[in-house]
Amino acid sequence: MHYKHDIATQWQIPLMTQKSISLSVRLSPEDASALATLNIPEASTPSDKIRTLIRRAKDGEALNNDPSAHLKSAENVMTHLLSLIQQAEQEKKQHSELVSYFLQWLSNTTAHFRLILSDLEPPFSDKHLNELELEIAARQFLLLENTLRLAVTGKSPCYDPNLIVANSKTTCDLAALVAKHIQKHEENHG
Repeated sequence: MHYKHDIATQWQIPLMTQKSISLSVRLSPEDASALATLNIPEASTPSDKIRTLIRRAKDGEALNNDPSAHLKSAENVMTHLLSLIQQAEQEKKQHSELVSYFLQWLSNTTAHFRLILSDLEPPFSDKHLNELELEIAARQFLLLENTLRLAVTGKSPCYDPNLIVANSKTTCDLAALVAKHIQKHEENHG
């Protein structure tokens, strides 16, 4: 027979004999107010909200125990957000490659690093830190390169076609300084 620990009474209760357990909880006025104003679409009563919060906590714990679930979780959040944005874009007859690409990049990057970090256990070796840094650099520069590609035509496929060009000046100035530094380094060491 399976038993469940009842935190209200500290007794062992057989799971086969009870479908649910009544639980009394004392909350501060601030917590009670927060619970009352908490907007959870699938839950309206305090009991529903508490059950939903417990389910979400259990789902979050399951994510921590199953690294492959991180990809699905990140993809679900970004897919939902991207869907809402695409719907709004259709209604407004607008599109932004910047928004679309960034959300896809963010989803992939988040899922990727959750998987990487879930496999690492402290203390981190030099090898782990170097590999992590390489991954971050690769993804960061991919984002930068793809963002700058939007500026090549002068009129970017964004809600504001001048947005990328207007915001790229500082980045281009820094890139020119980096290019000079690389050239000097190669002349001196290469």
